[in-house]
Amino acid sequence: MEGSNVKIQLLIIPHKGKRKNVIADKFSRCFLITEEDIKDQYEDLIKKCAKRLNGAWATDNKDRIVVKGNKSVDLIKGFHKMIGHRGISVMYNNIKECLNIRNSISVLRKVANGCKICKKYKILNQKQAGKISMKAVDPFERISSDIFGPFSLLDFKTSGEGETGYVLSITDIYSRYTGIQSSISL
Repeated sequence: MEGSNVKIQLLIIPHKGKRKNVIADKFSRCFLITEEDIKDQYEDLIKKCAKRLNGAWATDNKDRIVVKGNKSVDLIKGFHKMIGHRGISVMYNNIKECLNIRNSISVLRKVANGCKICKKYKILNQKQAGKISMKAVDPFERISSDIFGPFSLLDFKTSGEGETGYVLSITDIYSRYTGIQSSISL
């Protein structure tokens, strides 16, 4: 890449804890649930949905709780929501050891495919027909760019500089070569 005048500058972003970085903390920190909490919620779901015979759970020969009829759909819907809208195989692997649901794969598929949240937010791993992919045959034939920011520069500020900064990223599609430039203005 002869004649390239791309200036790369290292930008160090220090961690700001507690109240100094409220927005980032909201996005990067998750509410932590212990395994015991999940088991308790799971047991509550089963108690609501599983059929009881003379005060005992109906079980099969593998000591799995038998869930029949429409109760299985209610149970799977609750479980699907509880574990964070995971897919069919993850749900199946979680329930196969402890629950006996007739046609469990089809019930799981029905619940997962009917979930409005999953339909709205999940990314399909299938190639969309008719979409044109950006392919480049030669270097610098196609480039892409992104602007990140504004970032607070109060910790790095010297007299005469702005309070916010931006980062410009330019990528050559052919070689995936990426250049990064920081700036205090757009």
